[in-house]
This record gives sequence, C-alpha cells and structure tokens, in this order.
Amino acid sequence: MMLASCLGVKPYFSSGTKNGFCCRASDKQIHIDGLRNNDRKKVVVVGSGWAGLGAAHHLSKQGFNVTVIADATDDAGIRGFFYPFRNIFSLVDELGIKPFTEWTKSAQYSGDGLEVEFPIFQDQPQLPTPFGTLLYAQFIRLPVLDRLTSLPLMAACKKDFDMLLCRGTVREKIFNPWMGALREKGCQVMDGETVTDLIFDEETGQISEVACSKKLYKADAVILAVGISTLQEIIKSRQEFLKVMNLAGIDVLSVKLQINRRVQIPNASNACTYLDDSSGWTFFDLNAIYDVHKDDPVTALQADFYYANELLLLSDELIIAKVMTYLSKCIKDFENVAVTNKVVGRYPKSLSHFFPGFCHLKWSLALKFTSPFHFCPTGSYKFMMRGSTSFPNLFMGGDWIVTRHGSWLQEKSYVTGLEAANRVVDFLEEGSFAKIIPVEEDEPHIQVLRSLNRNLNRIRDELPWSKYFLQ
Repeated sequence: MMLASCLGVKPYFSSGTKNGFCCRASDKQIHIDGLRNNDRKKVVVVGSGWAGLGAAHHLSKQGFNVTVIADATDDAGIRGFFYPFRNIFSLVDELGIKPFTEWTKSAQYSGDGLEVEFPIFQDQPQLPTPFGTLLYAQFIRLPVLDRLTSLPLMAACKKDFDMLLCRGTVREKIFNPWMGALREKGCQVMDGETVTDLIFDEETGQISEVACSKKLYKADAVILAVGISTLQEIIKSRQEFLKVMNLAGIDVLSVKLQINRRVQIPNASNACTYLDDSSGWTFFDLNAIYDVHKDDPVTALQADFYYANELLLLSDELIIAKVMTYLSKCIKDFENVAVTNKVVGRYPKSLSHFFPGFCHLKWSLALKFTSPFHFCPTGSYKFMMRGSTSFPNLFMGGDWIVTRHGSWLQEKSYVTGLEAANRVVDFLEEGSFAKIIPVEEDEPHIQVLRSLNRNLNRIRDELPWSKYFLQ
C-alpha cells in the first residue's frame, strides 16, 4: 500500500540519526490524523528545545491543535541565564515555577590559576558602560594598561555578566513542567518519534503532512526548531537550504564528579582555558547550585568542555585524569582528593558553532592553519537562515536563525520560537501575536559610538585596499 511505502522511505541521513527528513510530493489517498481536533487548524512543531516549546506554548494558547515531535535532547553542559534574558524570566513566572538560583558570582582561570573574579554587578553603584566592568571586576594579575585594551569588548557587557543558574538540569526544572503545562492545554507532545519526511502538496505549494517513523501528522503549518546538525539532513530537498552546510555544531563533553570530601570552591561558576590552549571549559560547584546536592557531605561538581572533539574519543578513565589535573591547577585542594563517583556525557555536534569572518581569502587561509578556531571569509552570519522559507507554511526557529531582536544563547532560541509562532498566526490568520520583550536599549554614549563605528566602516569599505582589512 502507499502508506507502507510512505513510512518506509529511506531519508537522506545515515542510520542512527535521531531526526532527518527530505521533502516529497504528497499521496492524497491515505493519511493518519494523529490525535487531532477536526475543527482546529493543525500545527506540527519539530523539536522540543527552547524554540520548539516556545512556539508550541504560544500557539496552544491561541487555540491551535499543536503537535510537538519531541527530540531526545539532553542537557549538554551547564549554561547561565543572563540578566537580559527577560523573555525567559517572564516565561518561568507565567509557568509558576522557580528553577533558578540567586544571582551568582563567577571567576575565570587560566593555566596560571585565578585571573579575575566578577561580582554581582547590579549590587554595585551603576557606572556608565564599560567602566563598571573595568572597575568592579577583581583582576588578579592583569595590568591596568592591558585592561584598557579590553574596553571595546567590555562595552558590550554593562551588567550583562550577571547570571542565574538552574537549580537542577534544565530538563528537570524547566522543560518537564513546561511540557506538562502544554499537555494540559491539549498540546500533543510525541516522544520517541523520528521525523522521516515532509510531504509536499504540489497543488498548494505547501507542506501538507509530517511523516514520522510511526504515523503521518496532517499539518496546516510546520515549524522546524531543531539543531544545525539535524537541519542539515534536509539540504537535498531545497536549494535555499544548501548554505546551511557551511554551519556546524560543536562537540561537548560533560563530566559530573563526586569527590570524597568537601573542597572549598570560592565561586559557583567558573570559566577556564585548556592547559594545552586548544579551547575553553567551565566547572560548577553543584553543592552551591543544585538542590539535590545542597547538604551533601562530599563535593559534587560538573566540568563541561567545548570544542571537545579530541576528548570524546578518550576512555572515561583518561578523561577523569585530565579533569582532575585541570581542576588542581585552578584550586590546589583538588590535588589530594579521590573521585568516588563519575558520570561522563558525550554530546557530538550538540551546540551551534558561530565564528567570525575575515574579508580576504589570504587571511582566512593563513589563519586556518595557525588557529584552532574556524575562520571563514564571511563568518557564519552569511549562512544563517531566515525564519520564513519558500514553502509558505514552513517556518524555522533556533539560535541559527537571523533575528533583529538582539538576544543570544537560550534567550535567542526562545525568541525565534515566538517569532515562528507569530509567523504561523499571520499565515493562518487566526489568534494573537506573542508579545516579545525587546532587549534593553544601549546607553546614549554607546549608541553614539556604535553610530560612529558604522560610519567609519562605511568609509573604510570605500577605500581601494579595504578588502585587506580584518573585519
């Protein structure tokens, strides 16, 4: 039968990929309408991260029949929730949950030990950007002159270094209760499904159904809110998606350790550099962050390594030995302890990789072989996608989407999910638009400096040798 043929189609990805799909013409003779209300327009959301759940959250409130195809994503490392993440903070208030710690101090380490400690900036008298960051951060060995050279970077920070941490895993403290609230609103959250196809209606030019490993889901609109690695599986279906192949995901290694005694960790959140200068890592005091470890008589901590492609191949024993060596370089008390329990998580291609650009190919090629970072003549921005596609009812959400909102990390993903929901509302001409809280405006003197910088860049681009300047 046509149904068996439809569900048996081989997608454009190797076996074992969680989500992958192509796009083909629909067979109108047969389909399965999974758990639907005939009187409501149907929206299928592929992905259950910040963007996917954000879109489903708003569309469910507008009365749409929403189905979420949940991906089996785990927490790939601990990440903070920064002061400007006002949309996420508004969401957790709406959900009536309290997943976050208080505002948290942090520190940065190098191979030489502690470099700088950051206070809670909003507790300090507010100074014009970037002087608060320059004066309130406690630099251990960085000379004043070197600090002054970092002013252009500090100008982007103000109070933005202040962050909260989740009092458990994000899935436990936020996503699970969030999905529970969605189910109460009638949203179908489908676990254990694998998307294999998007079915294209040649008459309407729209996506008519989403094919999964077990059934077909009829759709009036579809939102793809998946990671870059999953998105790349659809490139053969449409020319507009080909540029996504220039984007990439990064490997993350997450190590949770239990130490045989309590070690005094001065700050709950810590950023570090590798001793071999290959990339960066972080470690967190779980006794200070996670509710479950508050009263433990032993130390519980988590170390997360980014751009960890070399580390993923190592055995757990070698990884633990490296982690303990790194930790002892930061805090001496880790030299005389024993690991009593460990959990090693490997997350290949799990986070988006954004990279800067250089405007001339000669510079790019030279740096490619002398730097551990990924350089490209134009940077990653050129290859990011818009929230709308050439399919009128197919929309996108995720941190790889171009948005003018100005947010980043989890906040950006959530905002693009709301923007995708708004595009569905506009396309289907039903419901109200989600209210998105804008990013706080820059202080007047920063706005003037940004305008001056844009004008200088415009003048520079008109010079005959401008292509040799670094961007």
